[in-house]
Amino acid sequence: MPSNACTQRIKLLNLNPEAKERYLSDSPVWLTLTAQQIELNGKEIAVIDSLGVALEGYLRVLPEDSQGAEGRYSVSICSVGIRPSGDVHTDDGSTPDARPETMRQYEQFLSQELLDLIRRNDSELTRAELVIDLPADAEPLAR
Repeated sequence: MPSNACTQRIKLLNLNPEAKERYLSDSPVWLTLTAQQIELNGKEIAVIDSLGVALEGYLRVLPEDSQGAEGRYSVSICSVGIRPSGDVHTDDGSTPDARPETMRQYEQFLSQELLDLIRRNDSELTRAELVIDLPADAEPLAR
C-alpha cells in the first residue's frame, strides 16, 4: 500500500498553462466526492495522452477534516521517480540506482473535471487498474 505522504510537489505533466489551471493544482482542491470516488484511494492509475502513457502513479484521497468527518476531500496523483543525480550513469542500459534514499514521490491535485474522467483500464498500454484519457486541450507540451 502506498504511503500517505507525497514528499515533493512538481509538475507531473507539462500541460499548457490554461489546461494546468483547469485540470491540476499544486495545492489541494477540496471537492465533494461520491462514496465510489472516496474508494479510489491507493488505486494505481495511468494518465494517457495521444502518445501513450504520460504518467503512472497512484491516487491519494484525503479528507479536509483530519478526523475523517464527512465533507470535502482532495484527490491527488502521486508517482515515484528516481531523484536526478549527476553521478547516476548507466552505459549498459541497466536501471539507475533505485535505493530508497534516491527515490522521491511527486504529487499533483486533480480538479473535479479531471477526476470525472477516471475510468477502469481496458487497454493494453498499462497494467494500472484505472486510467485518465487526457482531453485534447490538455495534451502535454513535451515529455
